[in-house]
Amino acid sequence: MLIPTPFRSRLTNSNTCLHQAPPHTHSPFPMASWPQSPQQNHPQSLLFAGRLFHGLTSKSKLSVALKSVNHSIHPGDIVIIFCLLFSDKILALVQSMINSTFRKLRKVEAKPYNLSRLKTLSEPLTRFGLLTTLIYSVSLLEIFLKGLSVFPPKLQISSLTSIILYALWSWQILCKYKRKLILNNFRGPKGQAMLYDRILDFLISTILAFFLMETVALKFGVQLKSLFAFGGLSTVVVGLACQGPVTQLVNGLILTLSDKIRPGDEVRFGDEKDKTAGIVISLDWFDLLLRGYDESMVRIPNSEIANKRIHNISRDVRSQVKTTFGIRYRDLNNVENLIDNIKSQIKSDCEKVIADGSRPFWVHWREFEADHVTVVVDVHFDIRPGTTQYYDMRQKVLSCIKIATAKTGVPFAMPARVSLPSDETNYLN
Repeated sequence: MLIPTPFRSRLTNSNTCLHQAPPHTHSPFPMASWPQSPQQNHPQSLLFAGRLFHGLTSKSKLSVALKSVNHSIHPGDIVIIFCLLFSDKILALVQSMINSTFRKLRKVEAKPYNLSRLKTLSEPLTRFGLLTTLIYSVSLLEIFLKGLSVFPPKLQISSLTSIILYALWSWQILCKYKRKLILNNFRGPKGQAMLYDRILDFLISTILAFFLMETVALKFGVQLKSLFAFGGLSTVVVGLACQGPVTQLVNGLILTLSDKIRPGDEVRFGDEKDKTAGIVISLDWFDLLLRGYDESMVRIPNSEIANKRIHNISRDVRSQVKTTFGIRYRDLNNVENLIDNIKSQIKSDCEKVIADGSRPFWVHWREFEADHVTVVVDVHFDIRPGTTQYYDMRQKVLSCIKIATAKTGVPFAMPARVSLPSDETNYLN
């Protein structure tokens, strides 16, 4: 083990241990196995930038660092990382070989790769490969810096990074399959299933947080008591800072438990002037992700949703089609025949119309205008509003009105306009 010159002189005069730094140094990692440069007499030279510059400009240290990296790289590691990164392509090739074998043996068409189980396996493998590549790069960088003598030998950043990243990756995979298992097997309301899913998310996240804090404590020697030692003014500050998130969290739990909104529902918030409407993509702990009709993605805090009226369009099972048109006064005697023809045409062409009296089925003439009589058509259907089937049915209603007016011989009233010659217009002005 190399011992710097100041350490040797101090060891000959006292019983100081090897891991005790001299009084004039301010190194954050005072270890005897960490050599220092003769130029590092000023405290500022102990900064990481100064040590890195000295290591990069020293040919001997740079050569040692590169050799350390070269000896650490193994071809087998590179092959494994390559296979993980391109697992999607490899599994697709395997699936094609399986499909060709099935065609020869059974003479049937096998499943495509996008619908196979290998496709579901490729996504976590690819993410695992990305994490492995990142951790491998951090490990090589750590070896390189230790070879330059600018990095504390006892500080294992790569191992800490691997523990944190792999723990987060495992947490993500566990939450994903846990959510799928709950939603597919829970027999109660969907909102209650989502509530259980979130409670389990909270428990898993809490366990993960304690695990990571314990790992940091073991690696860096940080006591967990210091992390939770809040008191006095700090407790008040933390409480005020968490007031908004806690409110959003509680509102999110209430929305989930009440089963008012689910992912995939078409909703409208507030009144007609608000125009906040779209498809619910996700209902998270603190906010809701909404996709508008123009494909814009909007995040709305749960606290705002709790104070608004919620119209869940997806829960509506019936819809209304209401329209008006005008007829001329000269055709007023044929209005009753026109109304009967419109009703019969709608009943014959629109199979899901509600004509049993439980909902309005109205075709009336109601207003006398200056140049026409207004006829109102108001019918209801057993169709969800806002769907493609609804707009197809609305188009059918308009087509029925057109066919009925043609049968009766009553054309639509066109707006009356008066055109004056230019000289009369100047006279009026």
